[in-house]
Amino acid sequence: MTHELKIDPKYFELVQDGIKTWEIRKNDRKFKVGDVVRLKEYKNEEFTNRELIRKIIGIFNEFGLEKGYVILTLKNL
Repeated sequence: MTHELKIDPKYFELVQDGIKTWEIRKNDRKFKVGDVVRLKEYKNEEFTNRELIRKIIGIFNEFGLEKGYVILTLKNL
């Protein structure tokens, strides 16, 4: 399954550069390991033309996260 997600430009850059390899998200989409996320840059209340495609390789709901939120670990396709 592919999930389209908004991402702020400053975080987009970190993911693009390989510095940030995770996302904290509300688990309202029933994310699963093996799913794909399409991170679409969102600036000034509209989408830019930039996007990144990543695969979910891990899902964690520990580490003091609020109930219903998860950490998605990502890798390049």
